[in-house]
Amino acid sequence: MSSNDVPSKNGSAQMLMNIPKAPSFWGIPVTGLLILIMIILVIRNYNELRSLDSYRLLMVYGMFTLVAGVHSMLHLGAESVYRWNPLA
Repeated sequence: MSSNDVPSKNGSAQMLMNIPKAPSFWGIPVTGLLILIMIILVIRNYNELRSLDSYRLLMVYGMFTLVAGVHSMLHLGAESVYRWNPLA
């Protein structure tokens, strides 16, 4: 992507129409769906998670932080490249 493709402060209609075609855009809903699935699995298996030893529990926490970190980095990339922020 060249510097000419970056939209202005107001945004370019053509650029905004191309956002859903970008693979980096689709990373956001896919990782969001994975986070939702992980939350549902934790709720459904809460008693089993409580009985895990500390090493396995640390691995579960690590997976949560990795997925949340990747998801937030995708949001940061979409904001900086496409000037797109769904929460603004």
